[in-house]
Amino acid sequence: MKSLFVNLGVVLIGLAVFTYTEVWVAEAWVLWESGYSSTDQSSSVQWHIIGAYPSHDACVKQESAICTRRQQLATEDKYWEHIKCYPSWGGHTLSLSRGEKDSYKDVLHEWKCLPNTIDPRK
Repeated sequence: MKSLFVNLGVVLIGLAVFTYTEVWVAEAWVLWESGYSSTDQSSSVQWHIIGAYPSHDACVKQESAICTRRQQLATEDKYWEHIKCYPSWGGHTLSLSRGEKDSYKDVLHEWKCLPNTIDPRK
């Protein structure tokens, strides 16, 4: 009986390693973008593709560059009072906000690099 549990454990570990390897050894990496505005309560978060890259490093480099560039453009615009581009769980987030209580507005843009086998819209 003990041998059965040991063999079952080995099989489960093997499946976990195979699944992990399958996800992270992707043929391509896809850069996704989503946006959210506090003033538009009717819209849900929509993801769309920015581009595809041959490696995770290339995708993340582009993800960071886009967030930084959008931060620069928002700063030059002088409309937003608080602007911050920062690494977030699995990607980068650009947070824009202005105003007080009754006229407060904020916008979030998020970018994530995912293996071509994962679609965040599903």
